[in-house]
Amino acid sequence: MKKIAHDFSLPFLAASHKCYSLLTGVLLITFLGACTNLNKQDDFKIAEPPISKAEALPNIDLSRGLLFQLMLSEIAAQRGSPGVAYISYLQLAKETQDPRIAKRATQMALAAGKLDAALEATQFWLSLSPNNREASQLSWALLARLNKIDVLEPLLSSHIKSASKNKGSQITDALQALSQIPNRSEAYALAQRVFESAANNTDAQLALAQLAYAAQLNAATIEHARKALVLSPASEKAVLINAQLLATKDPQAALTILERFLKEQPSAREVRLTLARYYANKKEVAKAQEQFEILAKPQTLANGIVQADPDALFALGTLAMQTKDWLAANKHFKAYLAVIAKDPTRDPLNALLSLATIAEEQKQFLQAVDWYEQIDTPTQFLNAQIRAALALSRAGQQEAAWEKLKTLKPLSAEEKTRTLLAQSQLLRDRGHYSEAFKLLTDSLKQQPNNTDLLYDRAMLAEKLNQFEEAELGFKRIIELKPDSAYAYNALGYTLADRNIRLEEAQTLIEKAVDLAPEDAFILDSLGWLQYRQGRIQEAIKTLRKAYELRADAEIAAHLGEVLWVNGQQEEAQKLWRNAQKIEPNNETLKAVMLRHQVLPSSP
Repeated sequence: MKKIAHDFSLPFLAASHKCYSLLTGVLLITFLGACTNLNKQDDFKIAEPPISKAEALPNIDLSRGLLFQLMLSEIAAQRGSPGVAYISYLQLAKETQDPRIAKRATQMALAAGKLDAALEATQFWLSLSPNNREASQLSWALLARLNKIDVLEPLLSSHIKSASKNKGSQITDALQALSQIPNRSEAYALAQRVFESAANNTDAQLALAQLAYAAQLNAATIEHARKALVLSPASEKAVLINAQLLATKDPQAALTILERFLKEQPSAREVRLTLARYYANKKEVAKAQEQFEILAKPQTLANGIVQADPDALFALGTLAMQTKDWLAANKHFKAYLAVIAKDPTRDPLNALLSLATIAEEQKQFLQAVDWYEQIDTPTQFLNAQIRAALALSRAGQQEAAWEKLKTLKPLSAEEKTRTLLAQSQLLRDRGHYSEAFKLLTDSLKQQPNNTDLLYDRAMLAEKLNQFEEAELGFKRIIELKPDSAYAYNALGYTLADRNIRLEEAQTLIEKAVDLAPEDAFILDSLGWLQYRQGRIQEAIKTLRKAYELRADAEIAAHLGEVLWVNGQQEEAQKLWRNAQKIEPNNETLKAVMLRHQVLPSSP
């Protein structure tokens, strides 16, 4: 009855510093061996860390006792007892005075969730390796997390004051630590004191802006961001943060800042990317495409290779899909695949899915099959094979489609459900509604509470005019999954379409609207209900909105019907004929055109 639309919109992604996390970054420490000789042991094939020439490591005699203690410590860690491992490693570190073992003790304390112990281990690590930046960063972060402000403040202030003129890395270190203070207002207040000696530094002002933003101090946030931009008018970072801050309260001002900056600094790619995403988010497709076209132009990379920006190409493909410019979308996604072909870190999955979708939209079903067959991502392989089978069916190759589904080996209950639903769809495509209904009925004996199977069976029951079965199915889904907008909608629409129990239908559909207010098919049901209730003008308004959200043939059928009744027959005919060009086999649309004796437009 109703379809689910795919969202290809591009969110507005503003640039900012990444906040420090105790669970990532420097805190995910790996034990890198106690000494060189350990690497020779089969059980300890662990790489040595790069050691600064200034850092003198102890000359450890690898005795049987030491090796045994190390092995016991590591076994405790591997068996899920990091607290025990921490105690053992810290003792070993004190015995050997080896910073690498102190580092491992720190890791174990963190794994055990013992922040006080982790701080103790880290400070011992620092005593052995005073110039180790990683240990210092971790120590500051732990002091911050434990809210030991009186200890942390002089350390960070000294770190900033002793830095060179630029102070960039030192300010980053301080920001990472300050971001860990639980009380955001305290973090900002401390930052003001710590960065006092760097008041005219752009990075310091940006850090203060971020901390003020986290503390929800809007006026201070804007003040610091603007000061950063005054200090460094050519700073991409400064302009991006200013735009980010203005985006929610004054979008036009944010837009103006970005556009003005690009006029002066046309090579600023991050700003251009942000502007492009901003336009895309506002559905100003032409402007977004213009910016992404500039970003997509081939650039000479650091390794000397000249290539187009893959992310820009993908964005252009996505935008073209939004405007149904299938030719352009096809071109951009193919170009994207060509660029990433030599990059093993890039997964072609989304591009392949998009190309398959484009082929299906153009009724090139066998081409779609070719794209689906190229998908080898383990988590998406079965789904791609199912979609390939459905495309084969739409190409008229039902037997091949059925054989493809029969060869699939679903590994989970979810995959089994998807395969069963696909089999049901193939039977429906061939007009074998009763067989599909039986398949789902038999499947539900094994999975009586599977809401996906229940939904498809209820939809088939409605198709077979088994209203009571359909109603029971939809009500069972609502019982099992009270937030299922589509179950409320389907039952409400079924009642409205039969022009019965309209008050109940209204309650059900309004519930669906509350759960999914921008869903085109749910709005279609609401408009159809309003028509059944005689609320013609409301129905036209609602159905127009639904059709604007998604130009679907069934929505067109309903909107045209209401327009026809309202005396707008010419508009209704035009609407139906345009919709039939896109979905010539839609049964609802064919039925309404036949009823009003409206012929399709000439090819």
